[in-house]
Amino acid sequence: MSDSKVSIIMPVFNAEKFLEKSIESLIKQTYRNIEVLCIDDGSSDSSLAILNTFAQKDSRIKVFSQENSGPAFSRNKGLDNSSGDYIMFCDADDWYEDNMVELMVNTIEKKDVDFVICDVNIILSKFHNRPLSDIEYHFLNFSGFIDLNNCMKIQDKVRVFLWKKIFRKNIIDEYNIRFPNGLKSDDCVFIREYVYVSNNCYALDKKLYNHVIQKDSIMGKVFAKKSKDYFDFIKGNIQLADFVNKVGLKNKNKLNYILHSVQNEAFFWMQFIDEKKELNEYFVYLIQFAEKFDISLIDKAELPLIYAAKNRDIKTLKNLCEGNNSRKNTIFENVFSIRNMVDRNKSFKVITILGIKIKKLIRTK
Repeated sequence: MSDSKVSIIMPVFNAEKFLEKSIESLIKQTYRNIEVLCIDDGSSDSSLAILNTFAQKDSRIKVFSQENSGPAFSRNKGLDNSSGDYIMFCDADDWYEDNMVELMVNTIEKKDVDFVICDVNIILSKFHNRPLSDIEYHFLNFSGFIDLNNCMKIQDKVRVFLWKKIFRKNIIDEYNIRFPNGLKSDDCVFIREYVYVSNNCYALDKKLYNHVIQKDSIMGKVFAKKSKDYFDFIKGNIQLADFVNKVGLKNKNKLNYILHSVQNEAFFWMQFIDEKKELNEYFVYLIQFAEKFDISLIDKAELPLIYAAKNRDIKTLKNLCEGNNSRKNTIFENVFSIRNMVDRNKSFKVITILGIKIKKLIRTK
């Protein structure tokens, strides 16, 4: 077994209901050479006390406490205080399979890649409101080795989840990759920066991470239309563009990965922007992003939104937005609809009649 050290970073905020299970899954890992950096982000419940109790029993648990500053600040503190050869992340309401670290370390070393991705088990809370497409997005959709320098459509394979990956600390340090403070998109920016400077990766087709989707998660609030986080995401992408320009053009595939990721994300967020003033403000940020790239590098056919933003073509931006929004759910669909969903790894058909949802298990042969 490898003797490389793994630093596992866990931001914690009011997680007393889940924290013990999460920490226990880390300390009982079959791979022993780990440190767990737990950053309590100003919790008002008993989270800090729980962490301190674990730290007294296991010297591998390191506890940091701070005023509430957000997950990005917490993760950066974890990075700054980490001493491992590899970096992994865990959310305070999730947990690892017992052999996750061992398999991830073995894979990154045997395959000699810059990062490894594993698959995930999804556990849905009782009152979640996430559509099937969003839930399925969490799952691994390829396996094996990828040469990122020669891969088309990287964005379709490498998805922006921190907790199902293992990263090399030396790459993070070499390029000073950090999480942008104060933005909900901090994990997206971090992963895209890391992928941009990586040469290869490996997808391990094993479900090693257990992720709980809560009703009050960031994306849960988005689908309930109780969030305006779209501004955070486009602001984060402007910082991403600055990083790309600072590092320099790696190759066209890598740049296309960045541009396509931002365009796909923009199309996603625009369906939630109902106010004209806010949409125009979003266009301003999108233009700021596009202006950081030479127009000769932007394929008009493949990247119409980025191309229009680069040319400050507001009319085309609006037309593209309207075409995208035609896919939004109608009022009728909220009154009567039939759709499929996944709950606790089981498939259901959800029938909505006059706003009342009936869930029926789909039995597989």
